[in-house]
Amino acid sequence: MTPSTHYKQPRRDTKVHTKRALIIKITSIAFVLFFLIGIISVIQVARIAKSLPDPQQSGSWQMTESTKLYDRTGKILLYEVNAQGKRTVIPYEQIPTYAKQATVAIEDSGFYEHSAIDIKGIFRAFFVNIIRGGISQGASTITQQLAKNAFLTPERTYTRKVKEIILAFWIERYYDKDQILNLYLNQIPYGAGANGIEAGAQTYFGKQAKDITLLESATLAAIVQIPSYYSPWGSHKDELIARKDLVLEKMLKLIEKGEVNGIISWNPDRLARNSIDG
Repeated sequence: MTPSTHYKQPRRDTKVHTKRALIIKITSIAFVLFFLIGIISVIQVARIAKSLPDPQQSGSWQMTESTKLYDRTGKILLYEVNAQGKRTVIPYEQIPTYAKQATVAIEDSGFYEHSAIDIKGIFRAFFVNIIRGGISQGASTITQQLAKNAFLTPERTYTRKVKEIILAFWIERYYDKDQILNLYLNQIPYGAGANGIEAGAQTYFGKQAKDITLLESATLAAIVQIPSYYSPWGSHKDELIARKDLVLEKMLKLIEKGEVNGIISWNPDRLARNSIDG
């Protein structure tokens, strides 16, 4: 008789061992890849950082003031000459509290709480944009916007964003929040060739920034997002008024929560939609 042939079944522990070895191998490869990517990223960021200007040096700030031509009395301004547009840099003390509050409320409500970047804002914008199916909300802080406007080009690339974040951290390291807000308000464009809040106040309201009212402050803050779109001389005046009202509402919320310095004597009648300049 032919002896029966017996087949040995693979042992269960052998299968488990093989599966475990495969998992360890894949994990090790992934770890090495992540480590290499991390090293390459650090080298790349260091290379980018090396090419950036130092915000601590006053000469790095691109805030060229206009050359002003007055009449013979020296009192009436005839012309302002500047290839980059009109700009007059003013000290922090000459910027009204209203204007500071309005800007913080609409552009970066957590400005005095977070550092150079707003982690909560990034996640919030990420989910809002997913829900709305497009980029409808940004997460750039006032410091990031300052870095972009002062040192970088407006192109939208990952490299430029990395530069913006690096510069923002440097700026936060060298300057306190009030100094950063002052630099921002003297730097940002308000449209119509007006750069900085002094030029913005002169352009739209014919007065110095120190004299602008609550509604005028809110209007200037509303224009900043897209100056060409929200121009009071354009075809989107209703949208400007609506955004101005949004600024006022955000100001009130922050002041009620004690998150913005200063107190506004609040009068609901001042929210009237039929007036931009109050």
